[in-house]
Amino acid sequence: MRVMHTTPSQRQSPMYALPRRKRRRWPWMVALAVAGGLVVLIVVASLAGGKPTPSGSSAQQPSTSTPAITSRIPSPDTGQRADYLVAAGALNPGLVVNEDRAIRHARSICDRILHPSGGTAGLVRYTVAELSGGDATINTAQARQVIRAVKMWCPAA
Repeated sequence: MRVMHTTPSQRQSPMYALPRRKRRRWPWMVALAVAGGLVVLIVVASLAGGKPTPSGSSAQQPSTSTPAITSRIPSPDTGQRADYLVAAGALNPGLVVNEDRAIRHARSICDRILHPSGGTAGLVRYTVAELSGGDATINTAQARQVIRAVKMWCPAA
């Protein structure tokens, strides 16, 4: 009779003789990813400051202590609006194709006047970039005229 010398790790008991079933790890990974995503969403929602209202919804209430950015930028009144649109239309009719858009651009120029970054040359370049494109293209001389028209209703600091 022949005797084989084997180590304990080489011996197989009948319980381990069957082929091992592969473990499916992806369901656990998906569950962990979903749970992690929910945790991140909850943290972001709590940092956003959504306070529940009495009705139980989490709609945010507007804060009266900090006005919106757009409310800090002055808007022209009806007469000033008409004057600005006439002046801008005289420079380039494409500037006033959409009057609401023209006023939005003028308000952004007013914001740049009130909060300068880059001096006067920066304001002129900003105005050219803001108003050029779409229906109109302006040059630096026209940009200076637009700035003058905006300053008629935009109080310089």
